[in-house]
Amino acid sequence: MDLKDIEIKQQKLSETGNQLKLRFFGIDSIIDQVIESISSWYCMPEFQERPLVVNLWGMTGIGKSDLIRELVNLLEFQNRYHHFDMGELGTGRAGDLKINLREISERNNDEPLIITLDEFQINRSINEMGSEISCPHSRIIWKLLDDGILQFDTDHFYHYENDLIKLIKELHYWKERGLNLKNGAVPLEFVVYLKDKNEKEIRDKSEKEIEDYFSRESNRSFFSSDEIEKFHDWHQGEFLPFTAYKHFFKSLALEGLIAYFEDQDEKIKKPKTLNFTKSLIFVVGNLDEVYKMHNDYSSDVCPNFIHELSKKIDVPKVKEALLKRYRVEQISRLGNNHIIFPSLDSEAFRSIIDGRLNRISERILIGHDIKMDFDNSIKQWIHSEGVTPTQWARPLLSALKYGIEDVLPKVLSQGFRIHIQFDKVLMVETNGLIAEYFSERCKNG
Repeated sequence: MDLKDIEIKQQKLSETGNQLKLRFFGIDSIIDQVIESISSWYCMPEFQERPLVVNLWGMTGIGKSDLIRELVNLLEFQNRYHHFDMGELGTGRAGDLKINLREISERNNDEPLIITLDEFQINRSINEMGSEISCPHSRIIWKLLDDGILQFDTDHFYHYENDLIKLIKELHYWKERGLNLKNGAVPLEFVVYLKDKNEKEIRDKSEKEIEDYFSRESNRSFFSSDEIEKFHDWHQGEFLPFTAYKHFFKSLALEGLIAYFEDQDEKIKKPKTLNFTKSLIFVVGNLDEVYKMHNDYSSDVCPNFIHELSKKIDVPKVKEALLKRYRVEQISRLGNNHIIFPSLDSEAFRSIIDGRLNRISERILIGHDIKMDFDNSIKQWIHSEGVTPTQWARPLLSALKYGIEDVLPKVLSQGFRIHIQFDKVLMVETNGLIAEYFSERCKNG
């Protein structure tokens, strides 16, 4: 155990939490819970014997998936992050979790990963009437969440098994007749084999030309480059790159080739084990059964009132809601790490407005060297236009986009048309959006 390394990682986690709080408003306690939940996984993954499952439950549009993506970026796990939408499960290649997990395992070599199972509530095994739903595609999910050890038949070999058996028999045939290889080339005394193998290439050649043709070692390869590439494809890049595989292949004597292909034949008969025990798995979902304030209250109710109601949602209520969608043994595989997002209070909504406007101002200053200020009337208009407590921040972000971000290009272009120069814009709302332009540098100069 490297204590210095653990200390560095703990500091990185702490900084990550602080960065997340600057990006996401009103969920500081949620961020603290997430950081605390993943601390042991991030700092000491070698001690983890099964996947760490962290469940995030909240209303639609609350930013659960965005929070995970930002966490991944800050921890620099982009190349080891995999997002799956349960709504796509069983639909095409993107929804074939079996294929995707196998490819992920082969690329990452059992290293710590972050996996998100998004819209998890869709992957239900019990319908609204309480009857079980047959969903073969979801079985692998529950196994993944259980112990992280998955076993698959190596079905990508099955198409080639007969060819492989025939190939092994052919190799034994020539071995019994004394054929051996040097740098992958067949000795000249086995000209019968060579002529048969290269029938197309020598069809119109004279005996002298055939002799000259086979005098070159490159024309006496036991396997052609195309055949070696086919074997490489069979084993899905077991040796990478192809040039390395080709070099390895040509270095084997006939006995070595027989041993190699017999070993591959044995592998076909054995299931492949994929190890996801070092993974961090986020289960992300919306549970309408516990967030009943969606429908019970009007959209203009006080944010603080909805916030206080949402704070009363606890883990027992979440598990009670899960029982309407999943079997008891499945819920147990989700573990006890349930993080419940509350709705936003008034202060959080104001912080989101201030934060977005500040970022817009920074972007305009950096891109155009113009200071963009927003009057309080703008903030009040955005609040009245976009705050819908029962829908979290999505309507608010929409109001910011169509009300401010989308009109800024027009505001700036108008300023350039009617002013020789300006370096400050003040946005005001008085029965409509008004832009006031100033030239502070000229005044100060």
